[in-house]
Amino acid sequence: MIPSLDPKVRTWACAPREEITAFRAEALHGPQRLSKLPVGELKRYAEALPAHEWATALEPASAYAWSNKGNALDGLKRYDEALAAYDEGLSLDPNDAGSWNNKGDTLTPMGRYDDAMQVVDRALALDQNEAVSWTTKGEILNDLARFAEALPYLASASALDMQTLDAWKARAVALRGPGREAEAAEAERRAQELGG
Repeated sequence: MIPSLDPKVRTWACAPREEITAFRAEALHGPQRLSKLPVGELKRYAEALPAHEWATALEPASAYAWSNKGNALDGLKRYDEALAAYDEGLSLDPNDAGSWNNKGDTLTPMGRYDDAMQVVDRALALDQNEAVSWTTKGEILNDLARFAEALPYLASASALDMQTLDAWKARAVALRGPGREAEAAEAERRAQELGG
Protein backbone atom coordinates (compact mmCIF):
# COMPACT_ATOMS: atom_id res chain seq x y z
CA MET A 1 0.00 0.00 0.00
CA ILE A 2 1.32 3.42 -0.93
CA PRO A 3 0.90 6.03 1.81
CA SER A 4 -0.92 9.18 0.80
CA LEU A 5 1.24 12.24 0.37
CA ASP A 6 0.67 15.74 1.53
CA PRO A 7 -0.57 17.57 -1.61
CA LYS A 8 2.44 19.91 -1.46
CA VAL A 9 4.87 17.00 -1.49
CA ARG A 10 2.95 15.26 -4.28
CA THR A 11 2.96 18.45 -6.37
CA TRP A 12 6.66 19.02 -5.74
CA ALA A 13 7.71 15.44 -6.47
CA CYS A 14 5.94 15.49 -9.85
CA ALA A 15 6.89 19.05 -10.79
CA PRO A 16 9.22 20.11 -13.57
CA ARG A 17 12.61 21.15 -12.24
CA GLU A 18 12.08 24.77 -13.22
CA GLU A 19 8.91 24.93 -11.12
CA ILE A 20 10.42 23.73 -7.84
CA THR A 21 9.72 26.67 -5.60
CA ALA A 22 10.21 27.42 -1.94
CA PHE A 23 6.85 26.05 -0.84
CA ARG A 24 7.49 22.73 -2.56
CA ALA A 25 10.94 22.38 -1.04
CA GLU A 26 9.49 23.46 2.30
CA ALA A 27 6.93 20.65 2.12
CA LEU A 28 9.76 18.13 2.15
CA HIS A 29 12.49 19.95 4.01
CA GLY A 30 10.71 21.99 6.66
CA PRO A 31 9.94 25.65 7.11
CA GLN A 32 13.29 27.02 6.01
CA ARG A 33 13.42 30.03 3.72
CA LEU A 34 14.57 28.43 0.48
CA SER A 35 13.67 31.00 -2.20
CA LYS A 36 13.62 28.83 -5.34
CA LEU A 37 16.54 26.68 -4.21
CA PRO A 38 16.52 23.48 -6.30
CA VAL A 39 16.24 20.49 -4.02
CA GLY A 40 19.30 18.94 -5.67
CA GLU A 41 21.34 21.77 -4.21
CA LEU A 42 20.17 20.78 -0.74
CA LYS A 43 21.98 17.44 -1.19
CA ARG A 44 19.30 15.65 0.88
CA TYR A 45 18.71 12.91 -1.67
CA ALA A 46 18.02 10.12 0.83
CA GLU A 47 15.18 12.19 2.29
CA ALA A 48 13.84 13.14 -1.14
CA LEU A 49 13.89 9.65 -2.65
CA PRO A 50 10.81 8.28 -0.82
CA ALA A 51 8.73 11.22 -2.07
CA HIS A 52 9.87 10.52 -5.61
CA GLU A 53 9.16 6.81 -5.24
CA TRP A 54 5.66 7.60 -4.04
CA ALA A 55 5.21 10.13 -6.83
CA THR A 56 6.13 7.59 -9.52
CA ALA A 57 3.75 5.07 -7.94
CA LEU A 58 0.92 7.61 -7.69
CA GLU A 59 1.62 9.30 -11.03
CA PRO A 60 3.32 6.65 -13.18
CA ALA A 61 2.60 8.67 -16.33
CA SER A 62 4.46 11.74 -15.02
CA ALA A 63 7.74 12.09 -16.88
CA TYR A 64 8.82 14.73 -14.38
CA ALA A 65 8.25 12.40 -11.44
CA TRP A 66 10.54 9.83 -13.08
CA SER A 67 13.16 12.45 -13.88
CA ASN A 68 13.10 13.78 -10.33
CA LYS A 69 13.44 10.23 -9.01
CA GLY A 70 16.45 9.82 -11.31
CA ASN A 71 17.96 13.01 -9.89
CA ALA A 72 17.65 11.71 -6.33
CA LEU A 73 19.12 8.31 -7.28
CA ASP A 74 21.99 10.02 -9.09
CA GLY A 75 22.68 12.09 -5.98
CA LEU A 76 22.91 8.82 -4.03
CA LYS A 77 25.33 7.45 -6.67
CA ARG A 78 22.85 4.72 -7.58
CA TYR A 79 23.60 5.31 -11.23
CA ASP A 80 22.01 2.24 -12.83
CA GLU A 81 18.73 2.92 -11.03
CA ALA A 82 18.95 6.60 -11.98
CA LEU A 83 19.38 5.67 -15.65
CA ALA A 84 16.35 3.38 -15.45
CA ALA A 85 14.28 6.22 -13.97
CA TYR A 86 15.41 8.66 -16.66
CA ASP A 87 14.65 6.09 -19.35
CA GLU A 88 11.15 5.60 -17.96
CA GLY A 89 10.57 9.35 -17.96
CA LEU A 90 11.98 9.72 -21.46
CA SER A 91 9.69 6.95 -22.72
CA LEU A 92 6.82 9.18 -21.55
CA ASP A 93 8.30 12.45 -22.82
CA PRO A 94 11.15 11.98 -25.31
CA ASN A 95 11.35 15.76 -25.78
CA ASP A 96 12.38 16.53 -22.19
CA ALA A 97 15.79 18.12 -22.70
CA GLY A 98 16.41 18.27 -18.96
CA SER A 99 16.07 14.50 -18.58
CA TRP A 100 18.39 13.88 -21.52
CA ASN A 101 20.94 16.20 -19.91
CA ASN A 102 20.58 14.54 -16.51
CA LYS A 103 21.03 11.13 -18.10
CA GLY A 104 24.29 12.36 -19.63
CA ASP A 105 25.36 13.73 -16.28
CA THR A 106 24.73 10.28 -14.75
CA LEU A 107 26.60 8.41 -17.49
CA THR A 108 29.75 10.50 -16.92
CA PRO A 109 30.86 9.10 -13.52
CA MET A 110 30.20 5.64 -14.94
CA GLY A 111 32.93 6.33 -17.50
CA ARG A 112 30.45 6.11 -20.38
CA TYR A 113 31.64 9.32 -22.02
CA ASP A 114 30.57 8.58 -25.59
CA ASP A 115 27.05 7.73 -24.44
CA ALA A 116 27.01 10.81 -22.21
CA MET A 117 27.99 13.09 -25.09
CA GLN A 118 25.31 11.59 -27.33
CA VAL A 119 22.50 12.14 -24.86
CA VAL A 120 23.68 15.67 -23.98
CA ASP A 121 23.81 16.43 -27.71
CA ARG A 122 20.19 15.24 -27.83
CA ALA A 123 19.36 17.64 -24.98
CA LEU A 124 21.02 20.51 -26.84
CA ALA A 125 19.17 19.63 -30.05
CA LEU A 126 15.90 19.87 -28.13
CA ASP A 127 16.71 23.07 -26.24
CA GLN A 128 19.72 25.23 -27.05
CA ASN A 129 18.69 27.81 -24.45
CA GLU A 130 19.37 25.57 -21.45
CA ALA A 131 22.69 26.61 -19.87
CA VAL A 132 22.97 23.41 -17.84
CA SER A 133 23.22 21.24 -20.99
CA TRP A 134 26.02 23.40 -22.38
CA THR A 135 27.75 23.11 -19.01
CA THR A 136 27.35 19.33 -18.90
CA LYS A 137 28.86 18.98 -22.37
CA GLY A 138 31.83 21.13 -21.30
CA GLU A 139 32.29 19.11 -18.12
CA ILE A 140 32.34 15.84 -20.09
CA LEU A 141 34.97 17.24 -22.43
CA ASN A 142 36.98 18.43 -19.41
CA ASP A 143 36.86 14.89 -17.99
CA LEU A 144 38.36 13.71 -21.28
CA ALA A 145 41.07 16.44 -21.07
CA ARG A 146 39.66 17.99 -24.25
CA PHE A 147 39.89 21.47 -22.77
CA ALA A 148 39.97 23.49 -25.99
CA GLU A 149 36.76 21.76 -27.13
CA ALA A 150 35.11 22.36 -23.75
CA LEU A 151 35.61 26.13 -23.71
CA PRO A 152 33.02 27.09 -26.37
CA TYR A 153 30.36 25.00 -24.61
CA LEU A 154 31.14 26.64 -21.29
CA ALA A 155 31.18 30.08 -22.90
CA SER A 156 27.71 29.36 -24.32
CA ALA A 157 26.49 28.32 -20.87
CA SER A 158 27.80 31.53 -19.33
CA ALA A 159 26.33 33.64 -22.14
CA LEU A 160 22.90 32.10 -21.50
CA ASP A 161 23.12 32.47 -17.74
CA MET A 162 25.93 34.46 -16.11
CA GLN A 163 24.90 32.95 -12.75
CA THR A 164 25.69 29.35 -13.75
CA LEU A 165 28.09 28.33 -10.99
CA ASP A 166 29.02 24.96 -12.50
CA ALA A 167 29.86 26.57 -15.83
CA TRP A 168 32.33 28.94 -14.16
CA LYS A 169 33.91 26.09 -12.19
CA ALA A 170 34.23 23.96 -15.33
CA ARG A 171 35.57 26.95 -17.27
CA ALA A 172 38.35 27.33 -14.69
CA VAL A 173 39.27 23.66 -15.19
CA ALA A 174 39.23 24.02 -18.98
CA LEU A 175 41.43 27.13 -18.85
CA ARG A 176 43.87 25.62 -16.38
CA GLY A 177 44.34 22.54 -18.61
CA PRO A 178 46.34 24.42 -21.25
CA GLY A 179 47.98 26.65 -18.63
CA ARG A 180 45.87 29.79 -18.97
CA GLU A 181 46.26 30.53 -15.26
CA ALA A 182 45.17 34.16 -15.18
CA GLU A 183 41.91 33.40 -17.00
CA ALA A 184 41.38 30.29 -14.85
CA ALA A 185 41.82 32.37 -11.69
CA GLU A 186 39.25 34.88 -12.98
CA ALA A 187 36.75 32.06 -13.66
CA GLU A 188 37.37 30.68 -10.15
CA ARG A 189 36.84 34.14 -8.67
CA ARG A 190 33.53 34.39 -10.51
CA ALA A 191 32.50 30.93 -9.23
CA GLN A 192 33.34 31.97 -5.66
CA GLU A 193 31.24 35.10 -6.04
CA LEU A 194 28.34 32.84 -6.99
CA GLY A 195 28.78 30.70 -3.91
CA GLY A 196 31.15 28.02 -5.15
